[in-house]
This record gives sequence, structure tokens and C-alpha cells, in this order.
Amino acid sequence: MSQLNTMNVLAVNGGRVTAEADKAHFALSPTTTGYADAQLHDYTSRRDFCWRPPVSLALRARFSAATLTGTAGFGFWNAPAGDPTVRRPTLPRAVWFFYASPPNDLPFLSGQTGWFASVIDAATPLMLPLLPLGFPFLLLNQFSKAQKYTRPLINRCLKIKHAVVPVDPADWHDYRIAWRLDEVQFSVDGRPVLTTPFAPSGRLGFVSWIDNQWMRATIDGRFGAGTLPITAPQAMTIRDFSLTGESDHRIGRARRKNVILIV
Repeated sequence: MSQLNTMNVLAVNGGRVTAEADKAHFALSPTTTGYADAQLHDYTSRRDFCWRPPVSLALRARFSAATLTGTAGFGFWNAPAGDPTVRRPTLPRAVWFFYASPPNDLPFLSGQTGWFASVIDAATPLMLPLLPLGFPFLLLNQFSKAQKYTRPLINRCLKIKHAVVPVDPADWHDYRIAWRLDEVQFSVDGRPVLTTPFAPSGRLGFVSWIDNQWMRATIDGRFGAGTLPITAPQAMTIRDFSLTGESDHRIGRARRKNVILIV
């Protein structure tokens, strides 16, 4: 069983993380410029990703407010942008509970904002047929009527599925992810919120974070990214953490690393 206080800490621009074996607190201070992040993860590079299905993640969590500035969440991913200190982009894979505030506009949330259960596996071979059609798709997606037909195709090829989490994240709730070979199940307080056959393949790393980032990547070709000013302290707390299942501990036995960046 993995423990939070053995994981790596990434604290950027006033971000703070305090962790014990089964609980952790992530906090951001008010800031007007620059990227701020408070994060725990159990890898030092993509070579350290050790989790593969079947895996079960269970925890209790709450935000400091019903709405935050930026993004936050917990689950599994492949760090598609790389570590903030070493940018090495790759196609995204993720299984997670994900919060996004405006003006985030992300393909795995179909441009929506809020609190979601979400999966994406853009590195799947199903994406290959889309590559030659990239430019025609961008042209076609300039028309909202066309997106009615192209978005479902893109979601199938990129194995994208998401569902709104119908609770107030500022209250304590029980969250669970059951990631299996042929299915992913998300539940909140014992009630299913999303079940999908889009189960990412390959190893992923655990991550839990809160930051002030926004990103736009739309099917009609609009792209952008940046940071948002934080006008008041914001935080996320998790407890009763349990992460069990299939892992390669020879890979995942990465040494603890504390990174604190002041920008």
C-alpha cells in the first residue's frame, strides 16, 4: 500500500504541502503572477510510473471553497507536459477526479468547467486514423453543427469520457477509482458517477495537486495556456487515503525528492 508521506513534494511559488501516511493538505497563497502549485506524486520521471490495472484508489477529500482558481484533483496520469522543471511533452493519459475553473477549455472535459470524473488515453492506436485528417477536421470544426458529429468520433478515438461529480467539493466526500483492464469505475459516497470501458493502457503515476493554471485546447484549433491570479488562499485536503493494486515496485521505488521553486 502506498503512503502519502513517502511521495515526492512539488511546491511552487508559495505552494505548500503537508503530508502524513494517509492524509495531506495542499495550499496556495494569494499571488498575482507566475505559476503556483502544491503537489504530491509517486514518481521522479516517467520511467518511475508503476501503477497498472487492476488498481483501487480510495480517499476522503474537500476543497476550501466550492469554486477554486485554476485546477485541482487526484488520480493517475502520465505527466504529459513533463515535470515543471523539465518539459518533455507527450500525448496525455489519465484516470482522475479533475477540477477546472474558467477559462480552462480542455478536450477531456468537452470544454466544460467544474468538478469531474474523467478518463483520456490519447496515446491509443485508435488515434492513428485521425492524424491524416487533422487539418480537414480543424476546418470542419469551425462550424458548431459539424462538432455534433466530429466530437463523438474524437472522443472514441482518444478514449475520452467524463461525468460531472454532483456534489459540493467544499464538503467532505468519499471518492473511489477502480481502474481495471477493461473498465474504469468512479464513485462518490458509494454511488457510481461514471463507468466506462475506456481504460488507459500502460503504467501511470499517482498525482494529487492544486494549482492556478489554465489551458485551452479545442477541437476547432484554439490553443492557449497561462496562470490566473489568486486573490484569496485556497486549499485541498485529503485523508483516509488508500492506494492498492497492481504495481511494479522495482520501478516505483523512486527516492523521495522535495522540490521548492520560488518564481
